[in-house]
Amino acid sequence: MKTIFRPLTLGLLMAAIIALGAAAGFGQDACTDTEGQDTLYSKFLAQFPDKTIAGLRATIDTGKQYVDKYGTCE
Repeated sequence: MKTIFRPLTLGLLMAAIIALGAAAGFGQDACTDTEGQDTLYSKFLAQFPDKTIAGLRATIDTGKQYVDKYGTCE
């Protein structure tokens, strides 16, 4: 029984590791997503003139989203 389950478990573990590595390789780099940067920045600029409390909160939330996503980009 040990002879069967050991290679089977090792094979399943290796398959899981390879699958996770392949999925991680397909992720898009946020710094190359210029369209997303432009869209979020345009949304921020559109909300900026609104001086109501709700408008300021929306502007701050949009700014936080921008910094979280694209803060490490040049």
